[in-house]
Amino acid sequence: MTDEKPELVDKWMADVQPTYPVVILGSGDFESFLEVKFFPTAAVITPEGELSFSGSSSEVAGPLSEAMSRAKKGSLWPKSLSKVVKALEAGKTDAAYGALLKLLDGGKLGEADGTIAGQFRSYLEGQAALAHEAGRKLLDEGFAWRAAGKVELYAEAKTPFPASADCAALLAEIAALPSFKKEMKGGELFAEAEALLDERDYTAAIKAWVSITKKCKGTRIAEHARARAAELARKGMAGYKSTCERCQQAKQACSKHAETVKL
Repeated sequence: MTDEKPELVDKWMADVQPTYPVVILGSGDFESFLEVKFFPTAAVITPEGELSFSGSSSEVAGPLSEAMSRAKKGSLWPKSLSKVVKALEAGKTDAAYGALLKLLDGGKLGEADGTIAGQFRSYLEGQAALAHEAGRKLLDEGFAWRAAGKVELYAEAKTPFPASADCAALLAEIAALPSFKKEMKGGELFAEAEALLDERDYTAAIKAWVSITKKCKGTRIAEHARARAAELARKGMAGYKSTCERCQQAKQACSKHAETVKL
């Protein structure tokens, strides 16, 4: 749950693609119900909707754990949607959507379960639409590999989503790129370079991006790789040692460890 603006939430969901519903709070009513006095606040709500604990998560060994042990165990979701929920929790969005449509088409859901099922449907279809939007943006920016990854699931879904046709069209557009194979290979290598960056192995990351500019010459991903390598080199990160106090203080490679990398 969040009270952030819809456009911020949409962007986050498009990037992260969570496998659970996200609710934007329209007021402070829920926070009042939880008796929120500070952030973060941990709360335990029973399946009957009663608040049995509200406080700090640091109390996990005391009142919080006691409240959880007293709470009636059970899923917060209707039993009729258990197959849908299980598929979602396993990351099988396509299977979840197929099971959900089967339930809705069967006409056997009660009013309450039907309402929740309808909300699930809107959520899943919204995720597909967001994936297409994010994929289009990534392709326009020159990240064909990431764009394909965003829409592939929905483009090839056994149970088509409303956005599946658009996703399939975008996937076909990517496949038709003159430099398709190089863009895809460059994208994989680009992700590997980003992993090196996350590990703070800046020299290896720079060299990896430079390698892409040579192996995938003439592609959009090569342009991005060149820019990323040049940015790190400009900031003096080549040779940075995370174990060196001087590097840490300078927030760049110190004079002892600084390296020159040919771009």
